[in-house]
Amino acid sequence: MPASAQDAADLLVRTTRLENQLRQMSGQIEQLQFENRRLTTLQSRRMSISA
Repeated sequence: MPASAQDAADLLVRTTRLENQLRQMSGQIEQLQFENRRLTTLQSRRMSISA
């Protein structure tokens, strides 16, 4: 395989890996945002009960 074809193949592999990482990280962000909203709501409820 010529160097340019190998370079293109390497870039494709790297791009695929980065896309997969981005998907995973986006999912983690969504989960953390959901949990943050849940905890914020819980905290607000507890504060209103003790007020």
